[in-house]
Amino acid sequence: MLFYLNNNHRNTTIWILDLMLKTLLTSCTLAVAVVMTGCATTDSLQTSPQASQKESIDLYNRTWIATQINGVEVKSNDLSGKRPAIQFDAKEKRFFGADGCNQIRGSFESQGSILRLGPIASTMMACIGNDNSTLSRQYANALASTTNYELKGHELKFLDASGRVLVTFVTVIQPLP
Repeated sequence: MLFYLNNNHRNTTIWILDLMLKTLLTSCTLAVAVVMTGCATTDSLQTSPQASQKESIDLYNRTWIATQINGVEVKSNDLSGKRPAIQFDAKEKRFFGADGCNQIRGSFESQGSILRLGPIASTMMACIGNDNSTLSRQYANALASTTNYELKGHELKFLDASGRVLVTFVTVIQPLP
């Protein structure tokens, strides 16, 4: 039937072939969608590993701005408007940010609530005013002493081995680009 092509039936045959092709593509698309939905449903049933990863994802996908260092409120640098801040790159296991004057970066290790920051590399800008250089030193010392962290909502706390809060950070929800 489909091999019979003459001028009278040419348009009908092309129309039938087109319809068959559309039906085949629709069926394949539907089959792939069903298979993909089944795979996604299986993955979402794993609750305990997903729950522990969600907290880590929140730590990594935000800019954390320091509000307190050693219990003292942090004020931004009057000249630059910068505050100490930190971000974590989960893939590279690196952190980067600022100390209120200089840019900082380094490596880190984390497991559960344990957090160890590696040696800190810093730019060497001239910080104007004693308050800024003191703030930079206090922040660097607090980061070096960090052994644990607590994450609750939009607040992150770095703790030392005795459980004392060294730095308190907040994050702001940033709109997607």
